[in-house]
This record gives sequence, C-alpha cells and structure tokens, in this order.
Amino acid sequence: MSEFKYDCCIICEDKNYVNKLVSDLKTQRPYLKCMYEDISGYGKFAANKLSKPMKESRKVIVIFSNNSETEETEYAAFTVIGDMIRNKQLNTSKLIPVKLTQDAVIPEEIEGFVCANALDDSFLNRLLITLDGNYLFFL
Repeated sequence: MSEFKYDCCIICEDKNYVNKLVSDLKTQRPYLKCMYEDISGYGKFAANKLSKPMKESRKVIVIFSNNSETEETEYAAFTVIGDMIRNKQLNTSKLIPVKLTQDAVIPEEIEGFVCANALDDSFLNRLLITLDGNYLFFL
C-alpha cells in the first residue's frame, strides 16, 4: 500500500489544459490518481490551500506559462521545494516543473530543476514514465 493518496498533484492556472492532461494521462493509465484544485486568485494563500494535497501526492507537477500572473504557481512550487529540503528529500524528484509555453516564466529558484516541456511531442510518454518511477525522465 502506498503512503500517498494521489499519484500526482497538478498545479496550473490553465484549467482547460489540466482537464486535457488528466484525460490523456487517464487514457494511458486508468488507475492513476490525479489531484487538481483551482488555485486562481488565491495569491500567497494558494500554497496553504494545496499544502495537504501536495503532501498526499507522490509527485507534484507545477505547470508554468507565459502569464506573468503566476504568483499562485510560484508559491506552490516554493512550498514543495521547502518541504523537500526540510524532509531531506531533495533528490526524490517529487517536483516536476513544466513549461506550458515556449516563453514560460520560470522563477529563478526553479531554473536549477530539470523542466519538462509540454510542447515536446514525447512529453506525455515521459511524464507517464516519470509518474511510474522514482526519477525524472526529462533530460
């Protein structure tokens, strides 16, 4: 039995993209448990709203776009990184940052992580491999 309630928690401000992504993931892996909660407009309180779901998820997919109003996404990503550091799990690949657009705004603190590119033809397959294992398959 897994210690996690969800296979992944998806954090993104584009609800339509998340719906498509979850549909695509579930088509390939019907048993996959994905969690998504709309955090638009929560600002710095977004991380508080997502704290429990992020802790209950094996992987946290944070999707960045070219929208300069990505405060909620940034706070959530920083929270995941903080938790990983506190729990000495920085090497567990829990955080999966994703660029949704070519000109996505990636916070400077996240740039050191391997970022997946949602525009890449192999993105879905690589994401599934990453969700199946304990490593990132986006190099």
